[in-house]
Amino acid sequence: MNSRSFSAGRVRRESRQPVRVTPNATKFFCHILDSKKALGVEDVVAVQLGYRQSVSSPAMVYTFDFLDNSDIFACKTRRPPDEYTELDKGKGYLLYVHPNALMKVLGATVDVDLDTLQFLLKDEEGHLLVPD
Repeated sequence: MNSRSFSAGRVRRESRQPVRVTPNATKFFCHILDSKKALGVEDVVAVQLGYRQSVSSPAMVYTFDFLDNSDIFACKTRRPPDEYTELDKGKGYLLYVHPNALMKVLGATVDVDLDTLQFLLKDEEGHLLVPD
């Protein structure tokens, strides 16, 4: 009987980022986070992409919320924890994806139209994601 361990032969795969962020969106989010720090709001250090019921209609909507340190603690400790993508490595800014939104936006690209300040979520083929 062979007592060889199979775990020694496993190859760990690097986890995939939940969403990609365009340079325009990165610039926009980092600018807002930097502005909040300049105004003295030091604990706002991340953005969260969510999926929830609209307050003004019966439709579902994607949301972008700014997180402080207590919100980030909740993101890390909930089960399952929020997935995240780095916005700016030097500043430590992150974009978290709430578990309720993860399967809707996995593999999508987050973009911002800087002229209208409209957030755009596009699937891997470039089609606009519309909440169901």
